[in-house]
Amino acid sequence: MSYKLQMDTERVITNILSKSLYSSADVFVREIIQNNTDAIVMRQSATTDDTPQGRIHLEIIPGELPTLINSDNGCGLTEKEIHMFLSTIGSSSKSDNEEAIGCFGIGMLSCFLISDEVTIITRSVKTPDDVLKWHCKKNGSYTVEKIDSDVEIGTKIFLRATEESKHLFDYEYLHKLIYKYGKLLPYPISLVEGRRNERVNDGKAPWEKNYVNIEAKKQAMMQEGQNEFGCHFLDCFEIKEAGVSGTAYVVAHEVSVNSKSDDRIYLKNMFLTQNSQDLRSPLAHPFKLILNFSEITPNASRETFQKDSKLRQARSALDNCFREYLVKTAKEQPLLMKKIMACHARSLKSLALEDNECFHLFIDLFTFETTLGQMTLGEYRQQNAAVKYTNSVDCFRQIAPVASSEKECIINAGYIYDADLLRKFHQEFPQEYTKCVDSEDFIHDLEDITLNERSDFAEFIRIADLVLQEHKCRAEIKKFSPHSLATMYSNDETGMAIRFVQKSKDIANGHWGEVLQQMEYNMAQATYTAQLCFNLNNPLVKKLATIKDPCVLETVVKVLYVQALQMGHHPLTNRELQLLDNGILTLVELIVSD
Repeated sequence: MSYKLQMDTERVITNILSKSLYSSADVFVREIIQNNTDAIVMRQSATTDDTPQGRIHLEIIPGELPTLINSDNGCGLTEKEIHMFLSTIGSSSKSDNEEAIGCFGIGMLSCFLISDEVTIITRSVKTPDDVLKWHCKKNGSYTVEKIDSDVEIGTKIFLRATEESKHLFDYEYLHKLIYKYGKLLPYPISLVEGRRNERVNDGKAPWEKNYVNIEAKKQAMMQEGQNEFGCHFLDCFEIKEAGVSGTAYVVAHEVSVNSKSDDRIYLKNMFLTQNSQDLRSPLAHPFKLILNFSEITPNASRETFQKDSKLRQARSALDNCFREYLVKTAKEQPLLMKKIMACHARSLKSLALEDNECFHLFIDLFTFETTLGQMTLGEYRQQNAAVKYTNSVDCFRQIAPVASSEKECIINAGYIYDADLLRKFHQEFPQEYTKCVDSEDFIHDLEDITLNERSDFAEFIRIADLVLQEHKCRAEIKKFSPHSLATMYSNDETGMAIRFVQKSKDIANGHWGEVLQQMEYNMAQATYTAQLCFNLNNPLVKKLATIKDPCVLETVVKVLYVQALQMGHHPLTNRELQLLDNGILTLVELIVSD
């Protein structure tokens, strides 16, 4: 007898399934395997112990438009169930079965993404004397009839490819899709074409198999991760919580904070998605995941999750696993933890700023650049009574040569998150002395010269101040190491910003040059003063007091000023480069004339 689905089937398939619900026609493989699996589960849960082992079979019949035959030995369908579940969109035979994967009653429609008609032959475990044939066309018309056949209990689906979809019926392509979606399913899935007959899936996840020992299990899981993701990992660990099992892999390289997740997420052993962004908290950033869930709720397309309490619980359970692993690794495998911190410093620093528990866990493990080399904050605290840091790279560069020579350990907190972490450290550990050092304070704390020495250099300092005045810089003289360093230049943030604008203006032209010129004018109204500190321990500087010729002194000051800028890695403006050229030329002329 003929019937008609109560909907515009072609419009639903074109506008809803292909454009809105499913990401590609590939999902028809997932949908039919999912239906196979659910039918087997329902038969096993509803019948006696003599139920045969479940199996899923797919066979390609070659042709100009090939046909795919999919069969299972599940529960089958009665005629009533055919009308209720196959012919009513939104109705599902599995909606009340917690073991079933699908529950939306629209999966069968995905077959129309690759075929203009679907034929099903089924024999139900409830009515084993009846073999039924359901034939449905894309326009929504269908027939149901009883046929004479000796097929076993279960269901067979016949799908004939369209011209547009026949590439999906390629053996290698289908093998790849079946493995992707069904590799963890506990029932054997076979794919046949002519003489080719292969079992596609393993039937068990690596973490569920039996091994000789723990080390063998870990090696197998590491190999699985390498095969799945195509890269090596620092480590892996098993995740086993209520409702979720699997493996987390520690990525062996830095991962961008904004990068998309690339995990393997399964629901009841069926592949669901690679995009697990909603499942991940910042704590998951260093890891790639292969996880099998039993309780999270998929959305209608079964390509991601519903954002409900089950998802929140799963996310919380995973976070606990990640924390436990990191705590245990930090205590028991410090060398491995050091590698993890080196690879994922930025993401873990960001996390530590947001999460107090993680802050206390990680803070002493973070590595910082200091004037005495790279060291963790824990190592720094063991060697120093106070935590001193600069909040900019420029400031650090200004003081680093002197501080390292004086054996004073100062942290460079000019990189992203570092200064914020040390400020938070001060809040969390107020008993620890913490100080942000700027170059002006640093120079102020250097060794003062004696009154007699100041008297000897009074004229030099006066001339130096006059020369440096046009550069908004003042002269100072101290004693510091290394003795080979003649000068040290320092500037505050405002001064550094103005220098940057001046340098940019030199290389800009047209409209941008005018904009930068106006910025320079506006910023120049701000109050700031740079310092050029001369080192009296330096042999050259000591001789400056003996020079009586103001012209020579002015030239030397200009050259030493530009040299100090270069030593501090400050960008030189065209004016300063010209100043250096003129100064060297003047000194050469003086030498030649003498």
